[in-house]
Amino acid sequence: MITVADTDFDSDIGYRGESGGDTARDQQVTIDVFESACAPGDHEQVATVPY
Repeated sequence: MITVADTDFDSDIGYRGESGGDTARDQQVTIDVFESACAPGDHEQVATVPY
């Protein structure tokens, strides 16, 4: 599972994490890279609220 923790448009950074392992956590990518990665899925995202 990939989690988008935050996007900072002023700094052009998207913070993401992946549950696949320690090296996949707390990654930072540019907004362009994030947008390109989301394009094949038509930028669809799911938001949940912890309970």
